[in-house]
Amino acid sequence: MPDDPIGRDVRNVRRLRRLGDQPVCVFCGEVNPLSLSKANRSLLDEHHLAGEVNDRSLVVVVCRNCHAVLSETQRDSGVDLRRDDQRTSLERLEAVLRGLADFFELLVASLLRWADDLARSIALLDRDHSDWRNPK
Repeated sequence: MPDDPIGRDVRNVRRLRRLGDQPVCVFCGEVNPLSLSKANRSLLDEHHLAGEVNDRSLVVVVCRNCHAVLSETQRDSGVDLRRDDQRTSLERLEAVLRGLADFFELLVASLLRWADDLARSIALLDRDHSDWRNPK
């Protein structure tokens, strides 16, 4: 399924209407309206890595913001999320592989970002508290 820029734009407009002016997540500070969702229930969701229609059991628990990003990434990369009984097991397997690739790509980016944050913290400790490496 190819990228659908018109469908993505329609979803983005609806999302902005739901969230109002200058939306921000009060928990994590996320301000990107493409990744924010109005929370009327739990702040955590189960995300189906390949889409629920392709594999119901392949899930991870993520915050609602990350769930929105992961779902939008699936749509953009062509993961077929339609309910269609005519799809073959090979077509479902393709969706599973694409969904997992999307998830791991975003996970790698997060791990690298956390590692960079940690490296900056270590550099600040070395600069401002040189004795931190030698606990007493």
